[in-house]
Amino acid sequence: MGKQIVRSADSVSANLAEGHGRYSYQDNQRFVKIALGFIKRNKTLVETCLRSQSFDSRTERSTASVIK
Repeated sequence: MGKQIVRSADSVSANLAEGHGRYSYQDNQRFVKIALGFIKRNKTLVETCLRSQSFDSRTERSTASVIK
């Protein structure tokens, strides 16, 4: 699951950068919406890891405080 989280996080920044490089507002907004989808996916993946206790205790404490 960790690799999925990393890939999804990378996709957020890649889509924001791609959208920033576009010339029209509509193109930019399309990539921002895609990035938001990856953010929501990451939040779900992290919540799943927290529920299944897949993180060590230190990672769990720092992650739980960020997503709440």
